[in-house]
Amino acid sequence: MSSKSTFSNSTSKSYAVALYELSKENLELDKVENEIKVLKKLLIESFDFKEMIMNPTISKEDKRNVI
Repeated sequence: MSSKSTFSNSTSKSYAVALYELSKENLELDKVENEIKVLKKLLIESFDFKEMIMNPTISKEDKRNVI
């Protein structure tokens, strides 16, 4: 496994734990879970949306505006 994959996995896990903890603390676990499911479905069903999100040449601001 490359160091980049390890870093990416570690970073993803850290963000996932933080999201879980904040959601739990704010009593919004169900809401966050549902929103993640909607996002996952959108990424699966819309090739254009997935490409836009994954494209590093599109600015974060433009991505936020689309979402």
